[in-house]
Amino acid sequence: MVDNAHVITSTDGKVAFSAWRLGEQQGHINIGHNCLVCPGVRLDSANEILIVDNIMLAAGVYITDADWHDIYDGTRSTDTTRPVTYLPM
Repeated sequence: MVDNAHVITSTDGKVAFSAWRLGEQQGHINIGHNCLVCPGVRLDSANEILIVDNIMLAAGVYITDADWHDIYDGTRSTDTTRPVTYLPM
């Protein structure tokens, strides 16, 4: 359960969270406590994206854990996926 997660959207800045299934592998997106997601943010997961507590994702940020640019089928991830965790400095 996430506490105090805020997602802000606008007509020209929609937010999109997508978790894809690739064969037996299911993508996951986990957002921590007290996070802010601003307009236009996109998260696309084929493996795992973890946004830890107290993070703000600025407007227009795009985070993915896969290379979606396979030369034969751009709708599928290549076999090179890795988990992504954002940790503030």
